[in-house]
Amino acid sequence: SASGQASLDLDNSEGYFRIFTDGGKLRVYDQTDGVFRLDIDTSGNVGIGTSSPADRLHVALDSSTTNAEVEVMRIEASSSGTPAVGFGPFIDFRGDRINGGVDSYGRLGFEADSMPSTKVYGAFVIQPAEDGTYTERFRVSSGGNVGIGASSPDKLLHLKTSVNNTAVLRIESTATDSYPHLEFKNDARTFGIYGAHGGLSDAFSIYDGTAGAHRLTIDSSG
Repeated sequence: SASGQASLDLDNSEGYFRIFTDGGKLRVYDQTDGVFRLDIDTSGNVGIGTSSPADRLHVALDSSTTNAEVEVMRIEASSSGTPAVGFGPFIDFRGDRINGGVDSYGRLGFEADSMPSTKVYGAFVIQPAEDGTYTERFRVSSGGNVGIGASSPDKLLHLKTSVNNTAVLRIESTATDSYPHLEFKNDARTFGIYGAHGGLSDAFSIYDGTAGAHRLTIDSSG
């Protein structure tokens, strides 16, 4: 029609849907359950589960769950061959370059880091791109080990670099007279290693947190 709504009804014994325009939007309404399933607004934003999409794709799910994960979207990859370690679904992020051409900025996803028999163990991987070439920089293995620069982390945190004579880890605080530190704790005792203790004129210190005492201090005079 020239104004109002124009609609198309799809109805069979299994369900009843109506596709129609309303206020410039294209909407898909589930007549059987009485809910809107999809909206495309005048800006081209697509809403699934929401009638007011705020981004190009806006997926929303309202549930009664209060204390557990809620799966809102599924990304699935299948193979016509035999999947092996390294197989898995990824999302590719792309954008313009200076010359206006589109190139990859990076991708992230999950891949199998172990696949025994009928089971699969997934790892989370981040791969930034340089000139369209992906390089893995971060991984959380299926066992919970975190690797930065290490594609096979064998400790809870594994930092790895191939660059000679460079710091692998920096712990920094910009607060005045602060004391950034590493803390080591077991079931009985806590120790801290302070690289620059602001309360001790920026001296290096090993601190016994359990006893509340500095055990070793090296000042700026050595």
